[in-house]
Amino acid sequence: MKRAQQKIQTRKKLFQAAIELFNCNGVEKTKISDIAKKADVSTGTFYVHFKSKEEIISAIYYEDFNN
Repeated sequence: MKRAQQKIQTRKKLFQAAIELFNCNGVEKTKISDIAKKADVSTGTFYVHFKSKEEIISAIYYEDFNN
């Protein structure tokens, strides 16, 4: 898999993990480390793709809004 494709896949995994955890535990109780663990990546990798939990929440909101 090419690096660009891998980056897209990792971002999707983080995105899906965050949605699942937010739905199960709520936004406040979900930690960035929980999202990274569920996506099977390091916490540092999370920060490569998103600057904060608020940024991934915004990405989820805008993705849903565009669909």
